[in-house]
Amino acid sequence: MLIAKIPTAPYEGRWTFPNGPIEDDETPEAAVRRALRSLLGMHVRIVCSQPPFDYPWDEVVCRWRFFFCDGTGCKVHNDYFSQTRWVSRATLREYDFDPVSQQVVDWLLEEPGA
Repeated sequence: MLIAKIPTAPYEGRWTFPNGPIEDDETPEAAVRRALRSLLGMHVRIVCSQPPFDYPWDEVVCRWRFFFCDGTGCKVHNDYFSQTRWVSRATLREYDFDPVSQQVVDWLLEEPGA
C-alpha cells in the first residue's frame, strides 16, 4: 500500500492514503485517478473500493470512499507530500494516520487475514 506524509496543518507529519476531493460532475473513480495522476504522477487501475463512510472534516460531515488500485510498474513522482512509502498491510499500525485514514486502517485490519 502507498501511504504519504501530510505536509500541512492540521495533520502535518501524520500519514494518509493519497486522496483528493471529487470535482463537479466527476465520479469517485475519476476523482481518484485524477488525484493520483496530479499528486504523484501515477496512472492506476482501480481494483475495488471500501464502502463509503461519513466522517467530519473541518466541522463538516463528508462522505469518504477509499479505493484500492493497481499501480504495478508506476513510478511515484511526489511533489506534494513530505514523504511517500510503500508498506504492507501488516505494518499499518506502526504509523500515525490522520483521523480519516485511521478509519480505513481499522477497517482493513478488521478483515479476515489481516
